[in-house]
Amino acid sequence: MQMSFAVLIGILVRLLNGQTTAKQLSQQFEISQRSVYRYIETLCQSGVPIVSVFGKYGGFLIEKNFQAANLFFSLPEIDELILSTKNETLKQKLILLKKGNKKEPKP
Repeated sequence: MQMSFAVLIGILVRLLNGQTTAKQLSQQFEISQRSVYRYIETLCQSGVPIVSVFGKYGGFLIEKNFQAANLFFSLPEIDELILSTKNETLKQKLILLKKGNKKEPKP
């Protein structure tokens, strides 16, 4: 299975907006629930602190105070990606990532 960067970022943005379930993510991104778990695992391996909540009202969420923009790119890199992409969906998701963190990463 080849992962889509747009789906990966989309899942990250969705998690940044609050708790969600694998079923909801699979429906939104039109992928299998198994694929959702693969994307979640990839995000965890990348350093995203995703928490699994079990039970009737369970799902996935990201720990509070997490700064997503510094995880993947510096602000100038995000700006460059925004300017260079022709995919409007990806562009909007990158803008949301940028808004999540206004600080430059520490070297």
